[in-house]
Amino acid sequence: MRRGLLPVNEIFYSRQGEGLRTGEPSLFIRLSGCNLSCSFCDTGTKSYEELSIAEILFRLSKEKADCEWVVLTGGEPLIQDTDTLKNLLESLRLAGYRVQLETNGTWGTTLDFDHITVSPKEDKIHPGLNRKKIKEIKELIKVGDKPRRYLEGVPHYLQPIDSGNITETNNNIEHCRKLAAAEPDQWQLGMQMHKVWGIR
Repeated sequence: MRRGLLPVNEIFYSRQGEGLRTGEPSLFIRLSGCNLSCSFCDTGTKSYEELSIAEILFRLSKEKADCEWVVLTGGEPLIQDTDTLKNLLESLRLAGYRVQLETNGTWGTTLDFDHITVSPKEDKIHPGLNRKKIKEIKELIKVGDKPRRYLEGVPHYLQPIDSGNITETNNNIEHCRKLAAAEPDQWQLGMQMHKVWGIR
């Protein structure tokens, strides 16, 4: 990857389909590449364009979206060059956007995102993530999984894994429902609502 460029899988306007900001209009920048290879990942990010920050801002402007939020997602955005991410974040702020980061929690960062969503894939969240900016924990759950409390005072969503098999997925949903019912003060239920709505 050439310096100053980012591997962009797609840029699009939609509604946030998960977590605290569900339903809010948002622009999404999906970056390619991840440090993990989760079997249940439903995001294809191998195809990408190398774009400069100016090109990314131009693509965002073409969406003609009336919204205040940009969601930086992946893959895992934090594996990208830190200086380039910093420049992107600063440019988005100058353009009037607030920025949400979606991360798997295995990388730290000193970048000052407005809202961090962690979908943990390990037992701990990287100590280098700013705890004050982590607004929600989204734990992907399948039958047999036992959820963990990662941070107190932060909403913890149990989100059933969509395996692509409707029976398995429904079983995962039921498992999450039972977990939340057994400890209602600990867990909130989450879904990928954009799939329910039939949008991206």
